[in-house]
Amino acid sequence: MTVRITELLLDKYLSDSCSKEELKFVEEYLSSIEGKQHLDQYLDRAWENVLKERVDETVLEVCRKMFLEEVEREKHMEDRNGKR
Repeated sequence: MTVRITELLLDKYLSDSCSKEELKFVEEYLSSIEGKQHLDQYLDRAWENVLKERVDETVLEVCRKMFLEEVEREKHMEDRNGKR
């Protein structure tokens, strides 16, 4: 029977911030059937969270337009004040 590792250790592993000992332990764990299933579950939950947090593209477009308008105002002010 394989010991299930923590989500924190999986986080560290996936962000490449494990110690050498942790890396060896996680790789051994992930080579087991339980480890592969645990990783699949972890990644499924992470993907579900990403999908939940997605921003509506219309909101992104409005924000992009506002940003570009602000950039244009800044350029106009710089041109007017002779800073360009």
